[in-house]
Amino acid sequence: MLQINGLKKGIEEIIKRVKDSNKEPFIIAIAGTSASGKSYLSENLRKMLEKKSIKTIIINSDNFYKPETPEFLEFYDTFDHQETIDLQELKKLIQEIKVKKEGIFKLPVYSFEKATRIGYKDLIIKDIQVIIVEGIYVIKALHDIAHLNIYVKSHSLIEEIIRRMIRDSEGERLNMEPDKIFRLLVGAYTMFDLFGKEQEELSNIIIINNYSKLDEINSITSGKITNKDELEKELKNSKNSIWISYEDDTGVRMLIKDEINKKIKVYLQSKGKVVVYEMKEKGMFVPLNVLARIIGLKPYKHKET
Repeated sequence: MLQINGLKKGIEEIIKRVKDSNKEPFIIAIAGTSASGKSYLSENLRKMLEKKSIKTIIINSDNFYKPETPEFLEFYDTFDHQETIDLQELKKLIQEIKVKKEGIFKLPVYSFEKATRIGYKDLIIKDIQVIIVEGIYVIKALHDIAHLNIYVKSHSLIEEIIRRMIRDSEGERLNMEPDKIFRLLVGAYTMFDLFGKEQEELSNIIIINNYSKLDEINSITSGKITNKDELEKELKNSKNSIWISYEDDTGVRMLIKDEINKKIKVYLQSKGKVVVYEMKEKGMFVPLNVLARIIGLKPYKHKET
């Protein structure tokens, strides 16, 4: 198993392996936790392959959510339970494409807005040299038939939270408020801990995504950018508040501020930059601490002032 630090180097290694192979279509399974960078890696890999005149398509496991997903959502409050995705149907399709190589295949269509399948569409495979299949559990489904299994993980678990909050609150997928995103994250990490971790051992390559969303962002729809100094001021001036903070192995911090009986603020700090979110619903304090424990964050003790 090869471990690579950085998406760019990871893409270079994948392209090298595609070129060295005589398999066609060459099937790549890309898995990882929510907001680890799977889609970003897949799309940039596709673009680089196309630049080298290697015809490539992406199949996302999101299409394979089961028609009864609303019932699962009501019970689990998350899209990330493995039983919400029809992994057998996904494997059957990829196996069929692998054998036939060309043809018209049926791809399910899932609507997140309606939280159900809305039908099927034709997937035309002709002269396709590489098929990228991406999703949280695709290695689990395809590891024995894919030619290359890629596991993507973030250099920082809190960075994954930052990316998920920004992605969903800006409408890339669900246009949700931060409180709902955090509830889904609790479910997502719980489910992945139960069903997805084994994929790391099944992978051929582990890619560490060291990209920081805060490195380039200037404004956020549902949060505001501040800085480390402003955060420290707020820490010093907070009297009637409870603070609980966590950091991961890279020093990225999640700070939770409970202004008693008023509101909850969450600060996500990376490399001196801080994004602030205000929770609209009460009761988020406990789920956030549950999330922190699930993903293995360490309590961070602030200096007394």
